[in-house]
Amino acid sequence: MPKVENASSEPLKLMQWGDFKLAMLNDVPYQKMAAATADQRAVSRIENFFTAEIDNWEVAALLWSQMLDGCPEAARPTAVEAGQWSAIATQTNMPIKFTDTGQLVPL
Repeated sequence: MPKVENASSEPLKLMQWGDFKLAMLNDVPYQKMAAATADQRAVSRIENFFTAEIDNWEVAALLWSQMLDGCPEAARPTAVEAGQWSAIATQTNMPIKFTDTGQLVPL
């Protein structure tokens, strides 16, 4: 059997879907935004997307954008809150980040 070479010395980092979902669902700024958006279908869809562990980040970005676009200014995340979401994504090995305005961006 041929030997497979690993070009990287770093261990493979698996996405930690459960930890990501738990952290986001317990996040007060996320809850505020999700409750305030006029597009509740987008909230349901993005939460179902993460529950189903679908690895299609362009779709996730679209759904997140729809949720954020329906959100009144007072409920939108601050740059600090969006930075905390990026930290959650990094800690859980999710291939996304959040801009200062709260948009989800695939890496």
